[in-house]
Amino acid sequence: MEEQLDISVRVEIINPEDWLWATWRPRNPLVQPQPKPFDKKDALSRLEKVFVRNERAQKTNTRYFVNWQKPEISSALSKQEAHFWFAAMTHSLDNTDLSIQALIKSLNNIDFTGNLSIEFITSKLIWSGGKNWRTPELVLAIANLCPIDEVISSLVDISLLNSMELFSYTEAQYDLQDFLAGHSYNPLRSNDLAIRIVAEKINMAANNTLNSILIPGLHRYVLPYLNDKELKELREKLIPVLEKAPQGITLLPSHIYYRDQWLKQLPAYLSMHEKVKAFVESLPNPHSNIQDPLEVIFSLGSAELVETHIRRLKILLTKPVHVRAWLAHTEYTALDWVRDSILKAENKEQAAELFEVLALVKAPENALQMLMLMRSSKVPELARQCLEEHPNYTIAGLIPVVAGDSQLASIALEVLRDLKQQGHAEFVANAIKHKKVTLAKKIQIEVLESEKQQEQYLDEATTPEWLNSQMGSLNKTQLPEWVLLKELPSINIGNNKLNDNQIIAVLQALRKSTLDSCHPLIQDIKLHAQRKSLDNFIWRLFELWLNDGGTAKEKWGMTALGLVGSDAVALKLAPLIRKWPGESFHQRAVLGLECLRAIGSDTALMLIHSIAEKVKFRALKTKANECMQSIAQERRLTREQLEDRIIPDCGLNEKGTKVFDYGSRQFYFILGAELKPMVRDANGKRLANLPKPGKQDDAEKAKQATEDWKLLKKQLYQMLKIQAIRLELAMCNERRWSTSEFELLLVQHPLMSNLVQQFVWGAYDSEAKLINTFRVAEDRTYCDCHDNLISLAEVEKVGVVHPLHLMEQKAAWGQVLSDYEIFPPFPQINREIYTLEPEEVNKYVLTRFEDINFAYLAGRPGWARRYEGVDNGYLIWVSREFVKANISVVMGGENKGCCFYPLIRRLNDSVSDTGALRLGDVDPLVISEVIRDLTLLDNS
Repeated sequence: MEEQLDISVRVEIINPEDWLWATWRPRNPLVQPQPKPFDKKDALSRLEKVFVRNERAQKTNTRYFVNWQKPEISSALSKQEAHFWFAAMTHSLDNTDLSIQALIKSLNNIDFTGNLSIEFITSKLIWSGGKNWRTPELVLAIANLCPIDEVISSLVDISLLNSMELFSYTEAQYDLQDFLAGHSYNPLRSNDLAIRIVAEKINMAANNTLNSILIPGLHRYVLPYLNDKELKELREKLIPVLEKAPQGITLLPSHIYYRDQWLKQLPAYLSMHEKVKAFVESLPNPHSNIQDPLEVIFSLGSAELVETHIRRLKILLTKPVHVRAWLAHTEYTALDWVRDSILKAENKEQAAELFEVLALVKAPENALQMLMLMRSSKVPELARQCLEEHPNYTIAGLIPVVAGDSQLASIALEVLRDLKQQGHAEFVANAIKHKKVTLAKKIQIEVLESEKQQEQYLDEATTPEWLNSQMGSLNKTQLPEWVLLKELPSINIGNNKLNDNQIIAVLQALRKSTLDSCHPLIQDIKLHAQRKSLDNFIWRLFELWLNDGGTAKEKWGMTALGLVGSDAVALKLAPLIRKWPGESFHQRAVLGLECLRAIGSDTALMLIHSIAEKVKFRALKTKANECMQSIAQERRLTREQLEDRIIPDCGLNEKGTKVFDYGSRQFYFILGAELKPMVRDANGKRLANLPKPGKQDDAEKAKQATEDWKLLKKQLYQMLKIQAIRLELAMCNERRWSTSEFELLLVQHPLMSNLVQQFVWGAYDSEAKLINTFRVAEDRTYCDCHDNLISLAEVEKVGVVHPLHLMEQKAAWGQVLSDYEIFPPFPQINREIYTLEPEEVNKYVLTRFEDINFAYLAGRPGWARRYEGVDNGYLIWVSREFVKANISVVMGGENKGCCFYPLIRRLNDSVSDTGALRLGDVDPLVISEVIRDLTLLDNS
């Protein structure tokens, strides 16, 4: 008999009252138990459970936490027991041993009759001096002593009393002098002042009681037991109470102070859907108020409204009760929001609490969420366990994931292979019967027909000698808890994988290594391991380290990237380095730079250069520049010369192209418009991407070609962007290369050869005079604007020519570039030229852009920030240097406009026009470029 998949969808919310969050669902109230006869001895015994010892307390008198949920007070109490708990919760208590003993003694001597008036209860709520009784559990007592709506009404009435009424209330209910003395006020002060003091205290007490006790307690301990009729009756009683408030029944705006929070919550809890909808729609987007509006939003009249507004306001679910409420509304249709909340949890404990609720969802849709949590969350082991415990949902949910080309697809295949090894092959076979042929075939080959895992691991016979010898030199030490072996992909050596003991040895060797001193086993692993498997292994190790908090003590989880990482790892690490300082992880970002330097490839060094040039965080930028300078000194080069020599070739051949071989057909890399990577087939047809492999293609070759193409595109995106900016700055700064440097480092470089063909170049003599202009053709010859071949034999220097120096040939070059469909990555021939107005020539400050927000200039090429403080300091000014013209341009400081100084002038925090150059004496190229930047910024 075939093993069938049970994929009946259900959400197992343990607590039945959780479904009551969805007030639009048919109401199914909880059953109210019968109250038990009052047993004072039992009540006193349970009272002692309230006090949880605080072991961290340093004082002589041991202190306690107070938890009123510990005694498990019933929702249905006799009046005598309700009286007992009310007295206990409103007793003045300071959490010491003596105070607790005094409380128990006092309660033991009271005769609990249950005959408490509304006035007494309200007065006690207002005047109680207890420090630990403000808890919603107090409603369990109050609701069994009198109608809860009357207590709410009484408190609202008190909060609305004027000063004289408040004073009369005070005199009737409490000794005014004792009250003032007990609150550190001088009883000899004027009577008017006393009234104002008392009025403020009473208003605050009434609102705090409504906010902290009555309304939350009503929601938690009263409403779940009401049927539709009883809820309607309570709503009708409380609507007049709400209308007493100055704002009436209209919900307050989102910025309202906490004291009136109950005015939002009560209509929500009473299922007043239209009022709640109007309030929620008024919330700003995204929500930034200090008050958490989630519980109000959960009272909207449909699942669609709840989901729409929580997503609009970008409110994450940070508590298990919120996840339960979300599931009560959306069930299994919006699990991604729970997943994202878990991914962004502050710590592992919070992530585990939220995950425990998500795991209650039994549905194929949850398999994808678990897969992503297994990959990137702080609780990967729980996610994997959930996938393995429910193979039916996992198989049904992950099969569609396999159809994609993302990294998740390969992880999904691994999970399915694991389930197959655990005996669920028939599940998988049945699940693919009605899937598309291509998908079913892929799973058939890569899962059902894959070799058994144990046959792929290295054993005693297949383990190479170099690995055996290094294994013996490592002492076995316990790995940290965050290193989850099951979460680490294998490292491939030839056609086999390292077994668990060998993986542990690699991890121990990584722990013993530093970026300056690498363990011999790691050196051998780098030499013999399959590159992609090693990259996947160390990146997943790094992710596990990050998910555990990324502590400095365990930083080897990150230095592993520098020890064995490749260009692919460097490209993934660089974006994280750029953002970490903004998340208060400056030291982690610095360690990331050190990892890039340890990788040491041209790609890694180019990424350091990019961080040094473009990152906005001052301290990190400084560190990256120091790193580049240090490398330049080691190689005895200038900074610019180093940048020329660390340009990666990105795997392109000496002709600047790359062949992607499908077996039966080949495709060739070319650079399209706007530096977009493209491929050309054998017939010369241009394609934006490699086509999907066909039946005639070699599957293995096509797969490798596709992987190579994806990596090339990632590399080119970074490299071409960086190099285009460098060449634009070289044009503006009038940088010149010697002819031999130009040909060796640019024209003959596999990557730069593609880029230099996009520009018009200038040929200069020994006196830096422009003698000719030319372009680099596809065959790497040189042509002038009339398409005639020219030689650089008599040329001393070469540079990207600025359009200011091209006035006579500008039109001719424009036609050439148009004819050859050449689209430079930045404007050159058609670049805007700007000049000074006549009235500006004799000024020392360029003020036509004085109202511009100069901070945004720092995002343009060549401009730098000057901050006070470390990474996120206060921006003082921005500047740009034109080395050839010997000018430094500054905007900010004391001036509203822009000043130009000699480059040797040292700038301080108080930049002024003192020492500035007359605008008419500034190089026209500098003037044009600065005005152009300011104009572009102003227009944007």
